Amino acid sequence: MGELEQLDAIKDLVNLYVSLQKWERAKQLSTEMGRIARIQYDLKHKRKVNEISVSGPKKLLFGYILYSHLILGTVAEEASDFNEAFYHLEKYEDHSWIVETDAAAEQTKKQFLVWATANRMLYRIMTGDIQLIENYVDSLASNDNEILLGLFKVVKAGLKYSCNIDHILERYNEMIQNQVISQKKVGTYTSQVINDRFVIFLADLAEYYIRSSRHNIGIIFVLDSLSISAKLNNDAYLVRCFCLFEKLRHSATVDQLDKYKAILKEVELVI
Repeated sequence: MGELEQLDAIKDLVNLYVSLQKWERAKQLSTEMGRIARIQYDLKHKRKVNEISVSGPKKLLFGYILYSHLILGTVAEEASDFNEAFYHLEKYEDHSWIVETDAAAEQTKKQFLVWATANRMLYRIMTGDIQLIENYVDSLASNDNEILLGLFKVVKAGLKYSCNIDHILERYNEMIQNQVISQKKVGTYTSQVINDRFVIFLADLAEYYIRSSRHNIGIIFVLDSLSISAKLNNDAYLVRCFCLFEKLRHSATVDQLDKYKAILKEVELVI
C-alpha cells in the first residue's frame, strides 16, 4: 500500500485510539498522518498539469494535514498542555497556504474553522476564562452529538474553578437523563466509548453538587455512575463511586441504600 492509500487507514486508526483515549498512540499516528499528507501535498502541486494522476485518499489532502493538528491539539488538551493545544489550533485555523478553492475545499476549511472557534473557547475556559462557558455551550447547541461531549468539559471546568454552572445543567438535564437511561452511542462514538466517559461525567456531576452541599442530588448521580460502571466492569470507576457514596451514606434514603447494595452484589463485593 502506497503512502497516499495509507492516509485513510491511519486516520481510521487515529479515530479509534482517540475514542479509546489511547492518547500517546493517537499522537504518534497523527504525527505520521500529517507527515505523509504534507509530503504528498507538496508533490501534488509540483506535478505538471499533464502528468498522470495517481490514486489517492478519499478526502482532500490538506484535510489530513489540518486533521493531524486537530488531533494533536486534542491530545495536548487532555494532557492540560494548553500552550501546545493553542499551537496546533492555530495550525488548523490557518488556511493561507492551501491552494484549493473549490466548493469541497471551502466546506472543509469552514468545518475546521468551526472546530477552531469552539476549541479556542474551550481552551480559554480550561485556563481560567470561565465567563466564556455560556458562549461555548451555545456554539455547540445545534449539534446534539457535540453538546453532550461539551458538557463533559464544562463540568470539569466547573469543578476546577468552583464556578456555578447550574443554569447549564438545568438547560440540558433532559439530555443527561436520557443518556443515563439509554446509554446509547453518540455520533461516531460507540455506546461503550461514550459510557466510559459518561461515568466519569456523572461522578464529576456528583462532586459538583456535593461541593455545594446538595447531597441529595449528588447521591443520585453517584448511583447512576456506579450502576453504569458496574456494567462496564471498570474497577477504577467503581472505586471512585464507592468512595463518593460512602461520603454520602448518611444522606441516602432507604431506596438508595437498597440500590447501592444491589450494585455491590452485582459486582460481587461484600458491604
